[in-house]
Amino acid sequence: MKKDTDDLLMVKQTLSQFSFRRAFEQKMLYFSDGADMFLDQCVVCYENDPDLLDADVSVLKNVMAQKKNIALISLGCGDASREKMLLDLLPAAGLDYYGIDSSHIMLDRAKETLKNSHRKSELVCLDFGSSELKDWVDKTVLDYDLRIFVFFGNTFANIPQAYMADSLRMVMLPGDILWLDVTFRKGVSSLGDGKLYERYQGWLKSTKMRNFILRPLKMVGLPEKNIDLRLEMKREVSVGALKFIFYLEMKNKTEIEVLGETLTLLPEDIVNILQIRAYAPNKLLQFFEARGFEPFDEESGQCNLKKEKYIIIHRFPL
Repeated sequence: MKKDTDDLLMVKQTLSQFSFRRAFEQKMLYFSDGADMFLDQCVVCYENDPDLLDADVSVLKNVMAQKKNIALISLGCGDASREKMLLDLLPAAGLDYYGIDSSHIMLDRAKETLKNSHRKSELVCLDFGSSELKDWVDKTVLDYDLRIFVFFGNTFANIPQAYMADSLRMVMLPGDILWLDVTFRKGVSSLGDGKLYERYQGWLKSTKMRNFILRPLKMVGLPEKNIDLRLEMKREVSVGALKFIFYLEMKNKTEIEVLGETLTLLPEDIVNILQIRAYAPNKLLQFFEARGFEPFDEESGQCNLKKEKYIIIHRFPL
């Protein structure tokens, strides 16, 4: 019960920033029972693609052959199901696991997932999109020979791109690895982009997805009858991405009391609530190369893990 109360408070704290941001922070979707609503719709990608599991194990074995004291840091770890499937196939010695998430409920699920693991593991509740991440890294994982920062499950695609990339550049040391799962645009064509739009447009008609997206707003008293949930597609040239934006369009004037602050939403207000990206892979790689990252050779694993910061980019299955 306390975890639910803590998450409700975090929803309210997030909403209290609305007057300044004029947008809702996406992390609040995963607070309280939103965590289980999200997990109920998820399938660990390795279950449908065992070849990907083999490839990921090979990558980490190659890295472990070069470095003896490694921290795998999962940003937005959720229930850690994917990480457990991966780590169970690797030696426990020499590779420690840290799962980071801003949702207490997600971390409870991760604790259950990892309860029988013999690997050194730690679960941390913090907002990795803030300065909290650097403070935690400096205090906790500086003594490792190498740190691997992972965004599994397309998590990186949901957050501000330049800000997160610059933050990671400040946190990571030479030799560290950034590992991203992202959705690729198929052929970067109008036809392929249109199919992606149709896929996400289907969420507007899905009762499960609507409930998931609107749930935190209902928690604080925003009536669904006062809003339309809509979808917009934009191009984000800097990372070669299509950005799919789920937003609220107000039908009526609505006021919500949150932590002593009155949030006023007018009929003409449009409020972003969820963003998802699909990338042109070469453009995304250039985006990181401009920030001092080098591609990691996944097949050989023989990069000189000393002078550069490395990036692995995977296609995240749709």
